[in-house]
Amino acid sequence: MRRLALVLGFLCVSTDCFGFYLNGNKLHELCLTKEKSSTVRMMLRAYSMGIVDASAAYAKGNRHFCVPDGVVGDQVTDVVCKYLVENPSQRHSEAGDIATAALLTTWPCAGQ
Repeated sequence: MRRLALVLGFLCVSTDCFGFYLNGNKLHELCLTKEKSSTVRMMLRAYSMGIVDASAAYAKGNRHFCVPDGVVGDQVTDVVCKYLVENPSQRHSEAGDIATAALLTTWPCAGQ
């Protein structure tokens, strides 16, 4: 057990532990390199689509944003990356909160 705690402690120190996995500054760095790396592009697409799926599962009918039918993962990623460029003052925030704000701004649900 002590070894596990020690390993986790070293991981925390070496990966900038903030209490959440990714912040907007790190997400923005990934956005800036997505055209140069297919791995980064796939990772960003998976992250963005995960935000959409998690919101749908969590909201249960009370969604924060409504992504239209036909929108693909790369569009969701583009929306999030564009939001980071246009709102640099928010980059210190959790990446999930930023992605949610970007999607809410772009695709609010009707009547909300």
